[in-house]
Amino acid sequence: MMQCWLEELGLSEYKKILTKAGFINLKACKQLSASSLDDIGVVLPGHKLRLLSAGIMSCLNYQSWNKSY
Repeated sequence: MMQCWLEELGLSEYKKILTKAGFINLKACKQLSASSLDDIGVVLPGHKLRLLSAGIMSCLNYQSWNKSY
């Protein structure tokens, strides 16, 4: 499910570092913050914005995502 989410965002290159940092599923993404993204090496502002925005939306729509994938 995480891979599909990242692919949809066009950010699949971050799967390995997100997983290594403990963001192993969409539910865990509610813990994403600008600071945590800096800490794990996501430095491009546009990528941070996409991940943070999508992380918030995934938490709000977790049930919907879970049923879709």
